[in-house]
Amino acid sequence: MILLAKIELKNISKTYDNRDETTIENFNLSIDEKEFIVLVGPSGCGKSTTLRMIAGLEEITSGELWMNGEKVNTVASKDRNISMVFQNYALFPHLSVAENISFGLKVRKFKKQEIEKLVKETATVVGLEDLLKKKPKELSGGQKQRVALARAIVKQTDIFLMDEPLSNLDAKLRTQMREEIIQLHRKLQTTTIYVTHDQVEAMTMATRIVILKDGDIQQVGTPYEVFRFPQSKFVAGFIGTPAMNFLPVSYQNKMLYLKGVSLLAEELILPFEKTEWTLGIRPEDIHVNNEQGLPATIEYMELLGSELLLHLHHESYSFLAKVHHSHSYQEGQQVYLQFPEENFYLFDKESDKTWYSKGAFLHEEK
Repeated sequence: MILLAKIELKNISKTYDNRDETTIENFNLSIDEKEFIVLVGPSGCGKSTTLRMIAGLEEITSGELWMNGEKVNTVASKDRNISMVFQNYALFPHLSVAENISFGLKVRKFKKQEIEKLVKETATVVGLEDLLKKKPKELSGGQKQRVALARAIVKQTDIFLMDEPLSNLDAKLRTQMREEIIQLHRKLQTTTIYVTHDQVEAMTMATRIVILKDGDIQQVGTPYEVFRFPQSKFVAGFIGTPAMNFLPVSYQNKMLYLKGVSLLAEELILPFEKTEWTLGIRPEDIHVNNEQGLPATIEYMELLGSELLLHLHHESYSFLAKVHHSHSYQEGQQVYLQFPEENFYLFDKESDKTWYSKGAFLHEEK
């Protein structure tokens, strides 16, 4: 029977002897039972290193790792009751699907009858019941990934750790496997920590997302929270496809200006003395029209099914707007852009901290 697992990382740091910088520093995170936590961020941000420390594959330099009320810093990986799914599947090429799935059970001295029962049950869960006699070379990428998942599931551990398990699959198969992993989590309710650099995976799979940059946590929240209420320019730019537009603006006479051109249709009252800001607005939140606003020229367009992505420029500034495909535009056409108050964010130009979020002030006067 799978136990419910709670994980706590307290001031975890990781330093390598051959590097001057600290890879992870003062990492604090509490993971509740049954959660599907996704660690996401650009390459080199420390997400895989964090996962490997939880797995016991990397030594923790300082700090404490707790699982179900027990400090496990010095507990061997094999004794942490975890299962890990890797990016490269890590299947034994000379073993059948059934033998790959059962390998960990044999190492742990399970009885033959019990192994056969568990393998059959697990293969059914992941849709491999007709492939148990095949070798890995006879399988597709998606089938190999299912074998790797089955090998993790069959061990009936407290925790699943997944390190970019879908990165070797094509786009269509990634979407399918995302859905299958989500369904597995709903069925098994096992505490899961999933690492990816793909923010679409993070947004569609996570109960909570942990966004990392240079070994530091930038924000922790539900997919809705990190998308709707980003706490910094980095988070705002990292979450969302296409990425948020950023423009340097000045606040004067209750209006926002880009190089002397007003971006607002109505006055904006900011309770801050600061005049220089970075304005952020998502492509889908810009209002494109033929009459009023910031003049911009359409450089080129991308048809995205029901949506049209406009690549625009105004003097030296380039940005994106997303509109419905039924709108008729042409390359080289001049249009006008409006930035509704309820649609944009303002970030401090020095700290990149979010101060104004879609009509709401996040801080007191500076």
